[in-house]
Amino acid sequence: MKKFIILLVVTLLFFLIMAVVAKAEFFGSGEFGYCLEGEDYYAELEIGYRFHPGPLELELYAGAAYMMLHGDVFFSPYRGLYKAGSTLRFGHVYLNIEHICVHAIHSSDEIFDKYFVDPDHDRTRIGIGFEF
Repeated sequence: MKKFIILLVVTLLFFLIMAVVAKAEFFGSGEFGYCLEGEDYYAELEIGYRFHPGPLELELYAGAAYMMLHGDVFFSPYRGLYKAGSTLRFGHVYLNIEHICVHAIHSSDEIFDKYFVDPDHDRTRIGIGFEF
């Protein structure tokens, strides 16, 4: 995890400097909703930079989502989902690298034991895609 954070910081610094030279734009989104399977609520936020160095397009982004209970402990978060990644596009083809972490949020031991049954885990995805 330390290597990932160091790599992310170095990459962000490199592309912040590059933003002075290349066209860059900030993007983001926010969402609040209801999860049908778990009968709980979630709030999600994602932010990033989109660079246009020549014919390429590069996106660096990070986000967080929180699962929350309803009922007696309304909007009490019990799970955090975090992601960071980058997407490199050339025309309609893209390469995506994304790291996703899921961690428990300890609002109280009772909430943790009752609602968070999955262990903490990390996933890193690498994919090649085509947009049309």
